[in-house]
Amino acid sequence: MNEPNRKAIQNRKDFLYDTDIDTAIKVMDRNVTLKKQGKGQSYTYIETPTYIIYNCYASENKDIEDLEIMLEEIALHIRRHKEKVIIAGDFNAKSPQWGEMTMDRRGEIITEWAAQNDLVILNQGNKPTFRRGDYTAILDLTIATQDIRNKVTKWEVLDRESLSDHEYIYFEVTEESSEPIRENPRNEGWQVRKLDKAKLQQVIAEMETGQNHRSNEFSGNLRRICEQTMPKRKTSSRGKPVYWWNNEIAQLRREFLTKRRTYTRNKRRDPPSHEQQLEEYKEARQRLRKKIKAVKRTSWKKLCNDIDCDIWGDGYKIIMKRLTGFPPDNK
Repeated sequence: MNEPNRKAIQNRKDFLYDTDIDTAIKVMDRNVTLKKQGKGQSYTYIETPTYIIYNCYASENKDIEDLEIMLEEIALHIRRHKEKVIIAGDFNAKSPQWGEMTMDRRGEIITEWAAQNDLVILNQGNKPTFRRGDYTAILDLTIATQDIRNKVTKWEVLDRESLSDHEYIYFEVTEESSEPIRENPRNEGWQVRKLDKAKLQQVIAEMETGQNHRSNEFSGNLRRICEQTMPKRKTSSRGKPVYWWNNEIAQLRREFLTKRRTYTRNKRRDPPSHEQQLEEYKEARQRLRKKIKAVKRTSWKKLCNDIDCDIWGDGYKIIMKRLTGFPPDNK
């Protein structure tokens, strides 16, 4: 659980909670064997003979640096132990990777972190996990390592009263591999230029229409229309580098990650050098951001100029993808 009632669980031996009591874990099944349990700032974890489960809370009231430190500590644990890991919690972040329409800074950090550590977002992106009045969002994430993703089944946001702004998320972890959870549909796409218009009219006519359909019903119908009227575009688990990436940015990124790891590891071990390492980490991040911004600008201008030479070349494809969200098909 996230943001538990501190007075209710503090000093209770049946709860594991972190240093700030932002997260807590209680194992309900006495038959579960715990090999190890641990905690950090805003996260807790338990280790069983089969897997490790992390419970995280990234408060929107804390600095971005706190989120980065928490993620780096978890990543170090994953790399060190190489165990099957599930990470769940309230991350207060937005990204199309898990169903939001926009990307914020926290979402960008988590998306990049997941890619760097070969992690998979298990959210389906078709139902909000947070509701407050008319506002809804997908803030609660379930993330897994590749070696356990096919063992996580029945993932869903439950239609049960939680007495909270956050919905219950349910999933099961099996011993045997099963059909993998389909990744967020927003990562999929269709070849729009090959739309079968006659089939489209037929499918729409067969569906019930009306003003009382809920948004999730509309989304389901829209997906079925796409599946029946257009071929899917081909996807790859490892995409090409973005058009503006170069060796200089790669080097600056390596330097930034080194500074971040040094700061994260020594934050509690060596307080006297903490401030200096924090400044070096921030400076490395600023250099990386500044270089990316400059290279993006010049690369974008070059792409636009390249269109004059080859109107159907790479420049056209990249620009159309940026403007529409769909990569144009090769003719």
